[in-house]
Amino acid sequence: MRCCLKNELLQINALEWNADEETVIGWSRTEGYPADAGYRDGRVTMLEKHTSYNTVSLAKFAFSILWQAVRHSEQYGTLIIYDF
Repeated sequence: MRCCLKNELLQINALEWNADEETVIGWSRTEGYPADAGYRDGRVTMLEKHTSYNTVSLAKFAFSILWQAVRHSEQYGTLIIYDF
């Protein structure tokens, strides 16, 4: 049985990108934060102040993180809890 989040992610992918799983997982490394930002000790450090971002790139980054959470949840039988 598929979870609701997985169904939604599959639909979004089919409508927007139709990307394979390897590509989607890779987005967490290649999309999102600007190239001049660094990730160290669990924090993102910006080398310069940014006033604009590529919305599609940020969406792909977030999509990849949710995709990987669903995979982990299915593999290990864990829950996904949103904390806003």
